[in-house]
Formats: sequence, structure tokens, C-alpha cells
Amino acid sequence: MMTHPHSFVFHRMVYPSLLPEVTAQPGVTAIYDYGDPVVKREIGPQVMAVSRVPGTERFLLTYNMPTQYISVFERGRLDEIQHLWVGNPTSDMALFDPDDPTNAYIGCHDRLLHISTNPLKLLREFKLEKSKKTNYVHLDRKRDRIFLSQDLGVALTMVDRKSFASAGAIKLDRGFLTLDLWVDSPGDKVVASGPDMIGKRVEVFDLETLKSMGKSTWPLDFSPSFIAVDSAGRRIYLCSGLYGKVRVLNLENAEVKDTLDFEVGLRNLNFDEKRNLLLVGNYFKGVLTAYDPVARCAIGKIFLGDRLRWTQVDPVSGKYYAASSVGGFEIDPDKAFAVGPEP
Repeated sequence: MMTHPHSFVFHRMVYPSLLPEVTAQPGVTAIYDYGDPVVKREIGPQVMAVSRVPGTERFLLTYNMPTQYISVFERGRLDEIQHLWVGNPTSDMALFDPDDPTNAYIGCHDRLLHISTNPLKLLREFKLEKSKKTNYVHLDRKRDRIFLSQDLGVALTMVDRKSFASAGAIKLDRGFLTLDLWVDSPGDKVVASGPDMIGKRVEVFDLETLKSMGKSTWPLDFSPSFIAVDSAGRRIYLCSGLYGKVRVLNLENAEVKDTLDFEVGLRNLNFDEKRNLLLVGNYFKGVLTAYDPVARCAIGKIFLGDRLRWTQVDPVSGKYYAASSVGGFEIDPDKAFAVGPEP
């Protein structure tokens, strides 16, 4: 096992024996698990994200090292899984096309890939100048351009979705490097996060002018700078795996508003707009926490297994999808966290 400081641990062990503990929880169903011989043979141990293709029963997998392909399979038909060789590990998430959600955009080292999931094939690719991992991919709906971040990149890259040509870039201040980004379409903002010379930084940019609207630094914290955005509440959430905390910032100017306490080892965040819940994943403990920002409390936790990464919030079904060292899981939050729809 190779250990990196500040909440990064890369290892390839899987723990199928924990499956009964995970699936005994209400609302948690296994899509695949590493106790299945087909899964052991076909699915790499480092799945970064399991994403349900909207409106289908098809699932898309992206991977970290050593796996260098993308996988697609139908629910319950793992023996017919398909792989697309792309030559590098892929991003922590997938962005589905707004016109044809069977198509997706995925980062792959120094490329942005446009793929079809049915049939699984590469449609187009955009090559970036810097040879770094292209990771987070979000859409500026108003201008129909895709924003990309590269791990430790020096700019936010923009790609026109229709032409798949460069649409420019936002160059960052010297010393500020990207990790995560999030597009706030309702507020016409894009948010970037990553390390700077004294810690981690979040900076907000206007999508029309591409000018900075404000920034905030968390000194002496060099753990991964993952974020999520609540557009309706006008909040940015920034996690610290080192301190086990989440900072709440103003989405207009990145001003710090609050700090929330969790546990050491946090990694990815996401926000469920339908239920108004912040989703906080703990990479080490394998626990996904649903936090209510209005009530200012956690409303529930579920154990999914360590190496818990990106949690997809499905825009159609409202369910969550996540991968860990145990397998890939579908979560019905209304059962898992006892949260019902508003009356």
C-alpha cells in the first residue's frame, strides 16, 4: 500500500466480505460486488465513479490506475459488460449530454472524451496542452461550453460542446493550482478549488466576464480541495480531509460563512438539490453522511466501504450511486436517510 499525506490513500485491495453489512442497511442495493467472479475478472479495483445513464438501467464506470478503460453494463447483466480502451485512467465523474444523455463527457489524462454508452464507443476527443489528469467536467448551460479542471492545472479550460473546439480558458493566479470545479448556472458563476502557496483556495469567477469575484484561502491545509455548490442557497462547500471539517462559503464572493464538523478523511462532496442535502463522503471510513444545512445537522449516515469517492445524484430517479472497495451501490435516500418528499 502506498500512502500519501492528507487523506489520499491509494490501494487496490477489495473487501467483498463487508457486502452483507452494507446491503443490510435500508435503501442500499448492490449493483455489483467484488465477491462475484465476473466482477473480479472484469471490473478494476479502483472505480472512481459508478454513474447511472439517465433514463436507463445502464451503468458507466470510470477508473483510477491501473485500469485504462471505461466500462458499461446493464443492471443484472454483468456477464455482458463492455469495455472501451482509452489508454489512461479516467475522471472522478461523468457529465451526461443534455441533448442525448446516452452520451457522456469524461476526462482522460490530457484529453476530454465524448463517448456513446450505447453502443459503447469513442465519438470525439479534445486534446489539452498540459499533460495532467483531466478530472472534473461541468457544463455552462447558457453558453453551451464545457469547463474542465486538471489535477494541479494552471487554468480552467473551456470547450464548446457542439464544435468540440477550444472556447478559451481562465488562467489562474501564479501559485494557485486546480483540483475541483463547479459551474453555478443559475447564478452565472464558476467555482475553482485547489492548493495555493499557503494552503487551499476557493475562487469564484463570473461566467460572462470570466473575472474573479472573490477568493478565500484555508491556510496550512494541503489536503484535497473538493467542493460542492448549492445554487439555490448560494453556498459553496469546501472539505478538509486533514481536519475533518467543511467550510461554508458565499457563492457570490467566496467569503467564509461557517465551518461544519465531521471526521478526518473526507473526500468528495455533492449536493442533492431536490432534498436540499449536502452529501459528505469519508474516503477512509467509507461512510456517506447526509447533512441538512437548514437544520444544521446530519440526518443520517450509511456505510458503503472504504475508498468511497464520488456520489452521483441521479437527476431522473433522485437516487444516489457510489463505488467503494466493496462494490457499486444504488442508494434510495428516502429509505436510507428516512427523508420523504415535501408534503
